[in-house]
Order: sequence, then C-alpha cells, then structure tokens
Amino acid sequence: MLTFQFTGERAWLGEGRAAMAARRLLRNPFSKASGKSFEARLALTFVLVLVAVGAIQYTFNSRDISARIVEVNIARNAVAADNLLHALETANADEEPFAEITELLYALAQNPGTEHVLLYDENGAVAAASDPAEFDEARGHKHIGITKVLATGANFVEHQEGGGRRAYQGQVSYFSPVALPGGTFVLEIALTQKVLSNQISDLRKRTLGLLALSVLLAIPLSYLLGGRTLSARHRTALEDSKRDSLTGLGNHREYREEIGRQVGHAARSDESLSLAIIDVDDLKLANDRRGHSHGDAILVALASLLQTGRSQDRAFRLDGDRFAFILAGTDTVGACTALDRIRLVAADRLWGTRISVGIAGLKDAVGDPQVLLEQADVALSEAKRRGRDLVVSFGDLDEDAPSIATPEKVRALRRLLVEGDVASAFQPIWGLEKNVILGYEALARLSPKYGLGEGPVEAFDVADKLRRTPELDTLCRKAALTGAAALPPQSLVFINVAPQALGHATLAGNSLIRSIEEAGLKPQQIVLEITERSTERPALLIREVKRLRSLGLQVALDDVGTGNAGLELLRHLPLNYVKVAREVVQEAMTDKSARAVFVAIIAFASQTDTFVIAEGIENEQMLEFVRHPNLHELEHQIGAQGAQGYLLGRPSRTVESPSSTSIPSGRQRVTA
Repeated sequence: MLTFQFTGERAWLGEGRAAMAARRLLRNPFSKASGKSFEARLALTFVLVLVAVGAIQYTFNSRDISARIVEVNIARNAVAADNLLHALETANADEEPFAEITELLYALAQNPGTEHVLLYDENGAVAAASDPAEFDEARGHKHIGITKVLATGANFVEHQEGGGRRAYQGQVSYFSPVALPGGTFVLEIALTQKVLSNQISDLRKRTLGLLALSVLLAIPLSYLLGGRTLSARHRTALEDSKRDSLTGLGNHREYREEIGRQVGHAARSDESLSLAIIDVDDLKLANDRRGHSHGDAILVALASLLQTGRSQDRAFRLDGDRFAFILAGTDTVGACTALDRIRLVAADRLWGTRISVGIAGLKDAVGDPQVLLEQADVALSEAKRRGRDLVVSFGDLDEDAPSIATPEKVRALRRLLVEGDVASAFQPIWGLEKNVILGYEALARLSPKYGLGEGPVEAFDVADKLRRTPELDTLCRKAALTGAAALPPQSLVFINVAPQALGHATLAGNSLIRSIEEAGLKPQQIVLEITERSTERPALLIREVKRLRSLGLQVALDDVGTGNAGLELLRHLPLNYVKVAREVVQEAMTDKSARAVFVAIIAFASQTDTFVIAEGIENEQMLEFVRHPNLHELEHQIGAQGAQGYLLGRPSRTVESPSSTSIPSGRQRVTA
C-alpha cells in the first residue's frame, strides 16, 4: 500500500477494489432518499388521481341518489293511491266510506320518518287524515302542490326548508292524484327532511368508504405490480443522467450540483476548499498512435486513480480529457501537494502519458463557483504554456494573468445579449494609389451601462468563457449592417468575425445573405474580416472562407504578422484583402528583420492578387513608410495598397462624405 500524507489528511493510492467500491457507494449522491422521494411522489400522484375521480363521482352520485330517492317515494305514493281506491271498492255497504281510507292513511303514517298523511278533495279541503289533529293543522293552509297536481294530473314534490307554518317546516311532501268514485283527490305523504338526508348520508359514507379502501389497496398493489420496477428504472435513469458512461465518474451536470453544495458548505463553515482541473497531455497523439481504445483506457485509468483519494474528495469528468477534482477542507497549498503526487503516480498508471493540473482556492474566487472554475482553467492553461506535466496554482500566477469573468461581468454580458444595446462606429480605409476611400471598417461600441468597456474586447473575453461568442458576434454584425445603411452608396463595409463563430449557424448562407439584403446592401459590398489567430481549426477555416466567397461575399485576413500562420494562410485561402497589423508596421520602421517580414507579406499577397491594407497609421512617417518600405537591397520598392488609422480618420458613428478626395496631411484629418 502506497500512502501519502498532506494537510493533516491521508490519501491512499493503490488500495483494494473492495475499499474503492465501498467509498463509491458512500460518495453516491443518488441515495435511497432520492428513490423514496420518487416513490412518494408517484404514490401521491396516484392518490390525488383517485381522490379527484372519487370527488367527481361523489358529487354526481349525490345528485343521482337524491333523484332516485325522490323517484322511489313518488312510486310509493302511487301504490298508496291504488290502495285507497281498492279500500273504497272493498268497503262494506254499512260502513262509513272514508273509515277504511282513514285506517289506511294511519297505517301509512306509521312508516319511519313520516310526519303525516292527508287526502285532499278537489277544493283543497282535507277529506281524510292519518291523525284527526291534522284537520286543524291543515285547515286554511293550501299547499301549492295540491293546485299543481289538480291542474296537471301529475305527481309533485315540495321541499319546505324554511318559511310557512312551523308544523310544515323541514319536511318533504309528495303529492299524487287519486281517482276515487267521488272525484279526483290529492294524496300527500309528508316525510321529515332528516329521512332523505340520512338516506343520502348513508350512501355517501359507503362511497367514501369504497374510495378509501380503493386507495389502500391500489397503492401497494400498484407498487408490487409495476411501481417498484418503475421506481428502480427512475433511479437508474437519474444516476445515468449524472454519470459519465466511460469512466463512471460524475459528469458536468453532477459537477455543477456538487460544487454548488460544496461551496455553500465551505462558506457557511468557514472552511477551505480547492478545485483542480486536470487535463491529459497529448491524448490525441496517444489516440493516433495506438487507437482510441487505448485513449479510453487512459481516461478510465485516470478516473480510477482520482477515486483512490480521501472519501470527501470528488472527481468528475467534465468533457473529453478534462477532469475536475474537488478537495474539501483543503487549501491550495495542500491541494498542490496532493495533486503533484497524483501527477507523479499517473506517469506509471497511464502508460507514460502525463497530466497537467490547474488549481484554484475558494478564497481567491470570493465564494463564487463559476469564478473558481475559471481560475482553475487559467492555472491549467499556464501549466500547459510552461511545458505541461505540471501543477500550477492560480494564486501563484503573475498579476498579468488572463482576466477572469466575475459574476458581475457574466450578468452584464447576459443582459447585453438580451437587450442588444450595441452600436457601430465606422473608420475609413483609404486606397493609396488613387487617394480615395475604399470602404469603412465597422467597430462595435457598447453602452456604458453594462460596465464592459466601450469596445467589445472585454465582452468577447467573457462570452468566450461562457461559450456564447457566436451570439455576441451576431449582435455586433447586426449593429454593423444597421449602421452601414447611412454610409455613402456602394461603400465597402469591413465587418469582423469572431473565430468561434466560424461554422456556426449564425453565419449560415441564407440567414447571412438575408440580413445583408434587409440592410439595403449587396453581398459584394461586405468584407468579412477573419483574424490570423483563427487557426486552431485550419480545415474549418479554409472551408468557411471558400463557402463565404461562393456566396458573393469578400474576405479579409486581419492582424497578419502577429502570429506564425499568415503566409501559410495566404497560400491556402482565397482572400480579397490582407490587413497588416499595426505592431508589424511600427516595428518594421526601425527593425530590418521586421521590415523584411512586412515586405514579404506584401510580395506574397501580390502574387495572389490580394489587396494589402496597412493598419494603425498614426502619423505621416508611418504613411510614407507603408507606401515605400525603403529597402535599399531591393531594386523595385513594393508598398501597401491601402491604409487605415487615426491619421486617415478616426472611428465615428456618423459618417459623411469627405470634402476632399485626397489623403489628409497631419494638419487636415479626416473625421468621417
């Protein structure tokens, strides 16, 4: 067993598989609580559906039950009316005709919940009653039901819940017509409201009981018959969505969740926290030499190595050969010690392939996870720049280290992309042969409210870190086309293109041409400037330049001379213009080697019929130099064909046609 000691903690490298598996289980954020939460939500959803269906059924059933009870009582009245007729027909001749009816009414009144039973004649007077006392109560009180039944010959139900005589309140009266030998009578059977309520209540209770029983039986049955499998599949899918399929580590999604939790805990507990970004050196070379399966084996081995540390440290595969490693409770000094030892072990574990590491601490990142990641990325870039196979801490970098996108700048950029408050200033470009303005370069200008500077450089730096450069590039290009409508007719418009936008949908042919035409311009008036620094993907660059030329657009190579690819690009790209960087022009005036480079660019461009423009012309000496580089070794002097700079005109948002067609002297500046 190989043991390392750092920051009061112990990191084990090369321990047994059983211990590794145990720690993986402990590190797994997808605990049983997550599965139980899903099961609880599933069960709750099922219960809510049953309750909703039961409530609907309960409401409609209550109405149906009431209607059915009324129908039953009306049918009961009809049977009672038939019995009255039968009683009269079977009465003895020596008996009082209504004596038999009175007995029958009395018998009907003995049913539970019956208030009284009355028989009314055609005048609404009580002809017979279940109780003689009812004669006095009913006298002088003519029910509307009697009138309805006598008028229509149909049954009628009257609810008396309030008002009227106290004796008849809170009851339901059923009125039915009775055809007797003496004429048409009306039979009333009055039931207490409580009877109907009790009947409905009993049925409702049975309905609720059945619903509760259904819920109690349905939940366990649904879990056993399919819910358990569905819950297990949900847990598996949730784990898979946050796991890298190759290495088994957490992916970028899980990293974002974990770093948020870790930063919050460290801030609350006032503890140290470090983040390491790890990159495999020359993985592409390993893939090319021994195949992608070997490259995959390297990544798996590195993932296994990162999991042999402390249980509280977490490793993630962000993308490709880029890993994140969160060291809880560890400052940058301890993190550098730990990662340097891992780096040394990696040389043996990864079959000779080495790693570079960038580290950042939470203290330097002012408690912001995004800034922490960017600082670690900057440190990693510095490790690569110094020769790779190194561990570099952001806190050890010089003050001129690359800028960091602070949370304020990130919010400002997002606001800029939403509001789109971008304008364009235009700087004239002069042709030196005829002393005329060839066109104007569009330079983006941002509103000061965003705090990203007037020029777009800082905004593009932040956008590049957030991978939103194509969106910002589209916004600036739209502002340039809108402002170009005010330029002199037929003017060329030079528009810069961000390298990251090449090949992006925002530069697709149809949409690009349509935006140009909507601005009132022609494709041949647009010159897209691509910087010489756009050489990370040369095949894409060559393809895109050819495609843009096929659409009728012109293309310029900008900042030529600042890198090492200028002449090589001139050989492969079908360019219309070459713009020599200001630094090259300025150095060429005093340095013979730089002057030779300047002349070589011009000579090379002349062989491909490419128009050369010298940038950054600030005084008459520079203008004279770009016209005649003054190389005594050459018999025929070759100069630039165009020029641009403050001497010839400063950028302006309002452009007017110049009053003079000649290039101005130092005392006569073009302000167009």
